[in-house]
Amino acid sequence: MNNFWNSWHITLSEWLKSYIFFPVRRWFLKYLNAKINFIALVIPPVITMLVSGLWHGTGLNYLVWGFYHGLLIAILQLSTKTGKSPTQSAFNIFLSWLVTTILILFGWTLFRANSLAWLGTVLFSSPFINDAMSVNLASFSYVLFYSGLYLVEFIVHRSTGKTTWARSAFYASITILILFHSNSISPDFIYTHF
Repeated sequence: MNNFWNSWHITLSEWLKSYIFFPVRRWFLKYLNAKINFIALVIPPVITMLVSGLWHGTGLNYLVWGFYHGLLIAILQLSTKTGKSPTQSAFNIFLSWLVTTILILFGWTLFRANSLAWLGTVLFSSPFINDAMSVNLASFSYVLFYSGLYLVEFIVHRSTGKTTWARSAFYASITILILFHSNSISPDFIYTHF
């Protein structure tokens, strides 16, 4: 996730790191007890990405998008704080890429939402509706939801070294979702309206 943001918009990313992220993190580390490092790990990326959301627009969907990405970065930082690193097998690298891609694509759904009501309809509608675009977004939301099972597995395995039930549920869910939802439509480019 960090690599994505460092490569996506280098100028904006550097500005956000230099003027928002690092000053906020330094403040939390300086003025809070060292035992409260959890706050210094979670709050700065969330604030930074909220500012990034406001940079893109003032709609509520941009704030939700910023909060979502800030939360993802915070989770990544918390999961890597243990110092343990998964083996760098080709499968783990591919799986990391796949999960990152799914999480980023869901973030773009938040970014492109016409309204939060529309987003709610898409995310929580039946996968068997007629509108092709809604079917695709609903399918994607289901994939994201079930991919959360993999994220739980990854975090638990990374911190404890134990495997959970989430891995099997993740693979089964992804297979079922791919079989049920294979329709696609190409939407406008993400920055079309800027």
